[in-house]
Order: sequence, then structure tokens, then C-alpha cells
Amino acid sequence: MILLASFSIRLGYWYFPQDDLIWVVLGAPVVASIIFVRFGLYRAVIRYIGFKALWTVVQAVSLYALVWGVIGFMVAVDGIK
Repeated sequence: MILLASFSIRLGYWYFPQDDLIWVVLGAPVVASIIFVRFGLYRAVIRYIGFKALWTVVQAVSLYALVWGVIGFMVAVDGIK
């Protein structure tokens, strides 16, 4: 529920979404999990992380941000600006 915490910090009060925005909050971890599993991030052992694994993390997080941004833009849910 990091997304709820980030909304709350940004707005300055405890925020809980209404209507369609709840689907955005619930969908974010699902989209991230699919992308991260595809990139093999859950198989990586962070203790022995090297440049290749770090580069994979950067790619997966960037793709997640891009995909989630496009989805948010296309769905045009009220409350996301």
C-alpha cells in the first residue's frame, strides 16, 4: 500500500481512493509483479547483486513505470493528474 502512502504524503492527509481510483491502487502491484517476474527479479539474490542484476532491476522498474503511466493516461481515472 505504498501507493496509498505516497498519495497521502503528496496530499498532506490520509487518503483512501473512491470510485475508479481504487482499481488503480489495486492494479499497480499486479502490473509490477507480472513485469518483475518476467525479468526474473524474484530469482535474484540481492546479497550478490552485480552490474548485470542492477541493470535488470533498472530496466524492469523503468518498464513498469512506463506501462503504468500509459495505463493511467489511457484510462483517465479522476484523481490522477
